[in-house]
Amino acid sequence: MANAKFLSLLNLLCVVGVDKMQYFNHKSPGAVREMFLHIGSVLKNSIVQEVKKSGFFRLLIDEVTDIAVTEQLITFVQFWNATSSNVEIKFLNANDLLAESGSANAETISNCLVSELNNCEDRK
Repeated sequence: MANAKFLSLLNLLCVVGVDKMQYFNHKSPGAVREMFLHIGSVLKNSIVQEVKKSGFFRLLIDEVTDIAVTEQLITFVQFWNATSSNVEIKFLNANDLLAESGSANAETISNCLVSELNNCEDRK
């Protein structure tokens, strides 16, 4: 299985920027976290740019509680990708709903979603 995924990993490293990987120290937990944050940011920027080119999109959201009883808002975006001539659905984000609120009610979900969309609008 690992060999089957190797090509996908190489493609991901090309998107993220292999030159940034030379500073990666796998023994440091902080470096691992930074690497994943960087990869996530690059991938999210790429998705946001594809959606902006499309001109329209649809959000698919769901509130879930994981095994650690963390309330999360999972967001996917569906859009027409002119490059591939297909409708695509891509993962956009997972937000901890209780990070800034004591309840995962409709107002919290709405505020979280609006905040996430504003963050996407600010991306270049």
